[in-house]
Amino acid sequence: MRKQVTTIAIEAIREKIIGGDYAVGDALKCQPDLAKELGVSRASLREALSTLETLGYLRIEPGKGTYVASDAPKSDAHPRWKLAEVYSDKEAFQARLYLEATIAAECAHNISMDGIEALKAINNDLLAAWNSNDLVRVNELDMSFHMTIVQQSANALLLDIYKSAQAVFHETQTYPIPATDLSRAVAYVEEHQSVIDALFKRDRDAAFKAMQLHIQNTARATGVEIHILMTNQTA
Repeated sequence: MRKQVTTIAIEAIREKIIGGDYAVGDALKCQPDLAKELGVSRASLREALSTLETLGYLRIEPGKGTYVASDAPKSDAHPRWKLAEVYSDKEAFQARLYLEATIAAECAHNISMDGIEALKAINNDLLAAWNSNDLVRVNELDMSFHMTIVQQSANALLLDIYKSAQAVFHETQTYPIPATDLSRAVAYVEEHQSVIDALFKRDRDAAFKAMQLHIQNTARATGVEIHILMTNQTA
């Protein structure tokens, strides 16, 4: 699967941090210079920096600069919700639950066997990334897992709706990672597997419920309680 420009930028900056090009406390280059060095747009760079801040690698100080916060962040920090001026974290998680549960049900009807195998491979890699505390890789694989389901739903309108909210949904995926301990990480992967099992069985109701439970538990890991729908109204 081709990597997005933002993912490439995230990995490049992270490598500079863990490789010692930037030490903890160092300021990164100004955004125009760093974007030019990495060969990405400033918009992609801003998204990359925001993700790395959420994951604990960077500290962004508006009007001052971006600094290295850690070269090996641990999965024990309480995250900060960055979109509070627009949407609350509860609103974002709740909207994502409604949409992705519906998409999972649709996917159960349309997914190919290649899609099933792709999800299995992603989930196996995700467990390995959690075990090695590679939070950047965790974030990349989790986004890939959920986007694969959206694409495999074979519903162009649902895909467009999802993409229109992707920046917000991405934050609900990145935001919980620093607060996720290993036991929750294992459960996270198991929840993904429950979704895969339901998709393999072409069980729309089970896929709907499994995706709801996964997103509800992900929100709960950050202290956010959201409610689930009792049944799949699209069945």
